[in-house]
Amino acid sequence: DAHADQAALENYIAATSGTLIAVAAAMLGQKDLTAARQYGWAIGCANYLNAIPALLDQQRVPLVDGRPQAVAALAQKGLDCLDQARQDRALIAPTARSAFLTGWTTKAVLTQAKAHPHRVIDGLYPVNPLRSAVMLLWQANTHRF
Repeated sequence: DAHADQAALENYIAATSGTLIAVAAAMLGQKDLTAARQYGWAIGCANYLNAIPALLDQQRVPLVDGRPQAVAALAQKGLDCLDQARQDRALIAPTARSAFLTGWTTKAVLTQAKAHPHRVIDGLYPVNPLRSAVMLLWQANTHRF
């Protein structure tokens, strides 16, 4: 079913991906889950935007407002959540850092969706596999995201 409104869509992202990353971080010893929830929201937003073509193919109504401005605003919210999580990066327990590896392409996806929101309907361009591998390697070795 379509989301009732924008708040429902955003709550869906928070309840799914945001909670998933928070639970993973908590299981790895993270006490303050603020950064994990923010990072999870950014990851969920990027994944959701990537899933739009498949959802449309299944006759779903994934976007409450499919106008390019609304899609760009959703992507910007994801980037804002990513920035907020990065500001709290120093508070992440060393044992919980691996929970943050899953979003290594998040910034690239959200940046593309914000810059080219019309592409979301047909599918965003995939992140270059070499760039993706380098980003993951960098993130794993520097503990930065």
